[in-house]
Formats: sequence, C-alpha cells, structure tokens
Amino acid sequence: MAQKQNSLVFTNDNCIGCNRCISVCSCIGACIAEEEDGKKRISVDPDKCVACGACFDACEH
Repeated sequence: MAQKQNSLVFTNDNCIGCNRCISVCSCIGACIAEEEDGKKRISVDPDKCVACGACFDACEH
C-alpha cells in the first residue's frame, strides 16, 4: 500500500480524491489536491494545519 507520510495527515490507496476533506478544512491552503501516479491525492501542509480533525470526520475512505 503506497502511502504519503510527509505530513500530519496522509492519503493511502483508499483515497479517491473526492475533496470532502478540503471542503471542510478551516485552514486555507492546508489541504491541497494533487495528482500522483495518475491518481488524485490530498496533501496536507503541516505548517498550516491546526489538527482540528474536520478532515477525518468528513472522510468516508
């Protein structure tokens, strides 16, 4: 399972890039959508993230 672990929150193979986590994020620019190996992924900037957990609550994957 490929994982992106260079931040507080990382995506794995279950991520479908639906952007639900981005839509509920209160820290502008903390969550960004990227494409990695042809798959949509979400990246979290640990310098902007306040670890509120809203993205975890919104994610179904």
